Order: sequence, then structure tokens, then C-alpha cells
Amino acid sequence: MGSGVTILALYDRISLFHTMAPWILGLHRHAGASNVALRFTDDPEWCLSRDTNEHLIIVRRFLKPPRTDLALMERLRARYRRIFFLNGNAGGGLHRPEVLPYVDRFYNKALFSDRALYSRALYGGELFTDYYHREFGILDDPEVNPAAVSDADAAKLHVHWNIGVGDFPRRRLRQRVGVALARTPAVSPRIVKPLIHTRGMLSPTALPPTDRTPRTIDINARLGAPGYPTIAFHRRHLGAALEAAVSNHGWAAVRDRVSPRQYLADLHRSKITFSPFGWGELCFRDFEAIRAGSLMVKPSMDHLDTWPDVFVPGETYVPVRWDGSDLEETMVRYLSDRRERERIAANALDRLRTQLLELPERAAGILEALIAP
Repeated sequence: MGSGVTILALYDRISLFHTMAPWILGLHRHAGASNVALRFTDDPEWCLSRDTNEHLIIVRRFLKPPRTDLALMERLRARYRRIFFLNGNAGGGLHRPEVLPYVDRFYNKALFSDRALYSRALYGGELFTDYYHREFGILDDPEVNPAAVSDADAAKLHVHWNIGVGDFPRRRLRQRVGVALARTPAVSPRIVKPLIHTRGMLSPTALPPTDRTPRTIDINARLGAPGYPTIAFHRRHLGAALEAAVSNHGWAAVRDRVSPRQYLADLHRSKITFSPFGWGELCFRDFEAIRAGSLMVKPSMDHLDTWPDVFVPGETYVPVRWDGSDLEETMVRYLSDRRERERIAANALDRLRTQLLELPERAAGILEALIAP
């Protein structure tokens, strides 16, 4: 069998333009993993019947539809010497813990800093959904309660990289075309390589707050309501607190739906971007705001380990409590203090730029750990 690596992925926009982008672009070759040959596929039967490699990375499988094929995992386990699973979840929850017995490592975009939390069955699968269930009595229908994880399986947990890595600014049409091409039979996902917006990927740039573009928007808060009730409640609850604060102070705030082009342009005009949690704690808006030089205000991320880590309280973002009780006073403080607002926004961009320079080593490191003797 071959010593290369096969990547079995769900081909969607996040997989192709973010999770796998460092490998599709070949960044690992710049950090000592130049001899690792990669094969990409979205066909598990090809893996089982035709693949000659003995090392497998699984990316974002079992998300669409959200059902884990344990019979397939058992067959893959018997077929490959070592398997790494990249979950693809947007938060610290695992959501596919049932694959843990079949893999050697389980990678998340983020993990709870307190790993003991994985020994609990969190309501809704995330620490914040469990919080809104306990504190506000919010019920999900159907309920989502992934099982607790054993100590042996918890030892398999690792952080890879989050959605701050990859294709920015996001262009939906271009990405959809890339996904369609990648899903075409006999076409490698490397077909999307020319479509990945690499400018700024390792050295992101932003319009500085003193640029000729005036920051005439006080608060950018264009929020949807994704997910099941505990997730949707989080956004509604914090959105209501923000709405009350805007009404009290007469701030210039944007909350309407606009085109992607207008959305990005307005981020560059926004003093503060409010970025609550979505399906998980991590949101594209976090990194879009940083790249636009807008101060990110976000529910506290102190409970998470992630990379790139642009969530240093008071240094790269401003945290607020999950119940929103300090949201108004926080907005008042930072809208009235331009110097501090700009300092934190500049720090965030510098930290993102510095950490992204480590991406080739991280991309290579996963491959090297996978094929290690």
C-alpha cells in the first residue's frame, strides 16, 4: 500500500474553500511535508475498493444529511492503518462523537478549554445551548444531545484550524461554481485552486480606521436566526438587548438584509461589528470584521481553544455576557472611545496576520502525524 494520504470529504463551500484550502493550495509543501502525496475524493466506495494509500483524513462527512454511517466507519477502520476525522463543526461541541472509536484523532475547529465538559451530555450539543436551556428553559424540538465522551476518546481530541483560514472575501457565486465543478465525476477538487481568493490569506489587509472611507455606521448587526430553538434564542435574546440600546441612544445601526457586496462594504464603514454565535461560537463575521478593521463585540469566548485565536478579551475583541446584561454599557464605552476601539481592531488584524503565517506548519503537521511510523 502507498504511503500517501487520501482525503475523503464532503464537497461543500466550507470544505473546499476553508477546511481543505491549505492542502489544495499546497501550503504544506512549504513546511517539510513536500513528499506527502494527497488524493482527494468524495466517494467512500472508491476508498474501500480502489485506494492504495493506508492513511485517511475524513473531512465534514455525515453533516448533510446529519446521520453517521457507522457501518461505513467500521469498513474504513478495517481498511486504513490510521484515520483522522475533521469534524467541521462551528463550535466546541463534537456532534459526531460516535465516530471516535473508529478514528485515531478527532479534530475540531475549536474545543472547550475545560476538556472535562466532554464527559457531560450538553443540551443542544454546545455549552451555550446548554446554558440557554438551563437558564431560560428553552427546549429544542427535536432535542439534540450528543452522548458524553469517555476519557480514552477525549484523549483523541485536537484543534486544527477554524474558518478564519481560507477564502476571503467570500464570493458566493464563485464558490458555488467551485463546488459544482469539484462534484463533477472524475474531476479533482484541485479544480477550485484558481478560484480560491489567496490574496491576504497569509497576510490579511484591512482598510485602517483613518482611511478615506468614513466609519459612519456605529453598529453593524445583520443577524439571521439559524438553527434549532436554543441557537435561535441566543440571537433573538441578544438582538433584543441590542435593539433596546440602539433605541435608547439613537445610534446608527444596520440590521437589514443586503447583497454580499454591500455587506462587505458596510463592514468597512462600521465602527463596531456585533457578532453573536450561530451554529457554533465561530462565525465568518468574526474574521470579516477583523479584516475590515471594525471592532468585534461578541459573547465571551473564554471557554474555547481555537486557532487562529483572535479572541483575547480587551485586546483583539470585546466580550459581553451571554445573557446580554452588559451589552448596552459595552457599546456606550467603545462608541465613545475611538482610540481604544481602533487599538483593539488593529491588534486583532495583527494577531490574525501573525498566526496565519503558521498555517503551512499546521497543515504539514497534521499530515506528518498521520503518516508517522
